Amino acid sequence: MWCRIFCMNETAPEPEAFVECVPGSPVVVHAEIDEQGWWFHLELARSSGGYLLDRYRPEDGIRDDLNTWAAWLEENAGDQAGPLMQRMIGTRQLITLRREDRGDEPEAREFCHEVARWLAHQCDGIYQIDGEGFFDAAGTLLVAES
Repeated sequence: MWCRIFCMNETAPEPEAFVECVPGSPVVVHAEIDEQGWWFHLELARSSGGYLLDRYRPEDGIRDDLNTWAAWLEENAGDQAGPLMQRMIGTRQLITLRREDRGDEPEAREFCHEVARWLAHQCDGIYQIDGEGFFDAAGTLLVAES
C-alpha cells in the first residue's frame, strides 16, 4: 500500500515527533538525514510491522510526478479540479508512506490514514492513498479513485 502526502510548505516534523503521533503500539524511528540536516528517509517499526517514509523536494526530480497527479485531478476531480491542481503545482515537498509487508490489512490502512492526516496537518497538505483517493488534512475524502 502506498500513500502520498503533498505538502504546501517545506516544514516537516522532526523524526522524534513520529513517536508521539503514532497511535497504538510503541514505535521505533530510524532516520536518514542529509548533510543539511534534512531527513529524507524514515523507518517506523511497530510490533505489527514496518513502514517506510521518503521525503522529496521538487528539485529532487518529482515535478513530472506532480504534473501527472495534476493531470489526473483535472480529469477526475470535477468541481474541485482547479484548486487541487493548484495544490499539486504548489507542492513544496512530497512524502511517501508505504508498508513494508502485508500493506492491505485494515490495521495498516488505518495506521497510514492516521499518519497521513497528521503529516498533512503538520505540513499544510493533502494526501492520497492508492485505491481510495485524495483526502484533506481532516481525513475528508475529496476525490475517490475508481
